[in-house]
Amino acid sequence: MRAKACKPIDVSREALLAIVDNPSPSDDDRQRLRDVIETLALLMHEIEAKSTTIARLRKMLFGASTEKTSSLFGEGTDDGSGSEQPSARSGDEERRRDKPKAKGHGRHHADAYRGAERRCVKHESLAPGECCPDCGKGKLYELREPTRLVRIRGQAPIAAIVAELQRLRCSLCGKVFPAQTPPDFAGPKYDETASAMICVHKYGNGFPFTRLERMQKGFRIPLPATTQWDLVKAHGCDAAPAYEELIWQGAQSDVVHNDDTPMTILALRSTKGFDEDEDVVDLADGADRTATQTTAVVCTSEGRHIALFFTGRRNAGENLTSVLRR
Repeated sequence: MRAKACKPIDVSREALLAIVDNPSPSDDDRQRLRDVIETLALLMHEIEAKSTTIARLRKMLFGASTEKTSSLFGEGTDDGSGSEQPSARSGDEERRRDKPKAKGHGRHHADAYRGAERRCVKHESLAPGECCPDCGKGKLYELREPTRLVRIRGQAPIAAIVAELQRLRCSLCGKVFPAQTPPDFAGPKYDETASAMICVHKYGNGFPFTRLERMQKGFRIPLPATTQWDLVKAHGCDAAPAYEELIWQGAQSDVVHNDDTPMTILALRSTKGFDEDEDVVDLADGADRTATQTTAVVCTSEGRHIALFFTGRRNAGENLTSVLRR
């Protein structure tokens, strides 16, 4: 039994009950009742099939959502005599269905890997402007679109490079001549990118320092949790301009949500009052406050969301006021 799209039947429940109660229904009523029974039988058959979906049943019962002839009436059209005539495009559509899909269908394009390292690979034996090695007459020119290959490899979240500088020693005077340090090895042991990646793991994705320490140990690249905190603390002030800009951008948003949640800070447990800027102290008397909480302020504007977090003794209303004052 092949399922086809059902022709919509405009009949109400009351009309069907009237047909059943009528002792001598007309031919049109009998045909309408027969159509309803056929629709019910087809519907039950499709429900029993494992591959049936809600979208397929909706299309069968109510028709296609587009007005294309092929969507409304299938591959052929009805000439009114009950026989289907093949459409002019049926042969082309069958050939397209039989044609295998191209490799890579559904995968990400090479342009989607914007953060990947780019390498330009030149031809090993030919160059633009040379004669064609095949015909020997034409000139070679470079195509605008190169062939792109994507290779994805795994590595530790924080990678390390060990440079082994050669050392030469004089056998007579004993002076040692080490190799010159490469330019990319100039600077401190831990690069700024390592500190930024630790911050992203910790505060952007909720990855604890101890868990990252275990992972790095598994990759045989030691990175103690205490070292991670020292790096984050040393570069925390570098993000202050971006932090202030996010607060300003959030204050210009159309919709702002805020809420509080308790947060314990060991350094503030033995102190009272405010220890932040005194711009909203006039809202409430905070001299005797001992509790600390984190306020989340989510700002939404034109489909963009900015999440701001403030931790201290202020409540949500006071933190929100300090944002809206900007």
